[in-house]
Amino acid sequence: MALDQRVLRNPVVLLGVGAALLVAALVLIWISLTGREAEQAARTPQPAQQSEQIETVEIQTAARDIQRGYALTAEDVRTTRVEAPAPEGAIAADVDVIGHVAEEDIAAGQILMSKALGKDLAAAGLAALVPDGYRAYSVNVTEDDILGGFLKVGDRADIYVTLPGNIFAQQQLAGEKSADRSRAALLLQNIQVLAVGQRLSTPGATAELGARTIALAASPDQVARLALAQRLGELSLAIRKPGDDKVADARLVDLSDMQPSAGENMAGNDSTKRQGGHRVEILSGSAKTTVYTEK
Repeated sequence: MALDQRVLRNPVVLLGVGAALLVAALVLIWISLTGREAEQAARTPQPAQQSEQIETVEIQTAARDIQRGYALTAEDVRTTRVEAPAPEGAIAADVDVIGHVAEEDIAAGQILMSKALGKDLAAAGLAALVPDGYRAYSVNVTEDDILGGFLKVGDRADIYVTLPGNIFAQQQLAGEKSADRSRAALLLQNIQVLAVGQRLSTPGATAELGARTIALAASPDQVARLALAQRLGELSLAIRKPGDDKVADARLVDLSDMQPSAGENMAGNDSTKRQGGHRVEILSGSAKTTVYTEK
C-alpha cells in the first residue's frame, strides 16, 4: 500500500500533519508582519535623542493669599523651579523681597512679579495706609489751615473747630444788642495725616502748596465728629511734635475766655506797661473785654 494512502487512512497521522501545517502557516504570517513593521520603522524618521536635560530656573511664588498693602514676610514666599526661561518680570529666588509691599492682590501659588511689589507703602494706594480699625476721612482745607503747606503725610495733628454764634443763639430781650456767641473747641487730638492733597508721601521740608484737601485716619466715632464739625463750623489744625502723645484738656472756649485775668493784659505780664498805657473797654452785647495800649 502506498504511503499517501496509509496517511489518509490513519486519523492520528492526518491530525499531526494538519497541526504541523497550521503552525508553519502561523510562523510565516508572524515573520511577514514583523518584517513589515521593521520596514515601516526604518522609513519613519526617529527624533534625535536629547543629550542634555531640560534647563530650569528658580523663582519666587506666593505661599498664601497676599492682600494689597501687605508687607511680605518669610512665610509669604516660597521658591519654585520652572522651565527656563522664567516669565518676564518674575522675581528670581536670590532676590530679597521681605518687607516689600504688595501693590495688588496676589493669589497663593502665583508668581511674584516685580511690577506687583514696591518698597513704599504709599504705592499700594490710600486704603493701604489706613490703620486697622480706622477710616480715611477727607477734610477741606486752605494753605492757612495746614500751616502754609508744611503739614506732611505722617504728621500728627490736633483738630480744632470754630462754631458760629447762631448755633448757640438764645432768646434775647427787646432792644438788647445781639452778642457774638461763637465758640471754639479742641475737637480731636493726635490724629494721623494720611494724605495731603493728592500726595500719599511728602518727603523733605518743601511746602505742599495748592492742597485743598487732607485725609485723616479716624475711628468711626471720630469720623462722625469730623463730619458734624465740618458741616456746622470751620476746622483748623495744629501740628504736634513727633513723639508727643500727651492728651490736653478739651473744652468750649468763648469770648469771655479771651478777657485778661486780674494782673494780666493782652500783651503779657508787664504791669508797668499796663499802668502806663491806656485802658480800653470793648463791649460786645453783654460781653465786655478790657485791653491796655501803650502810651
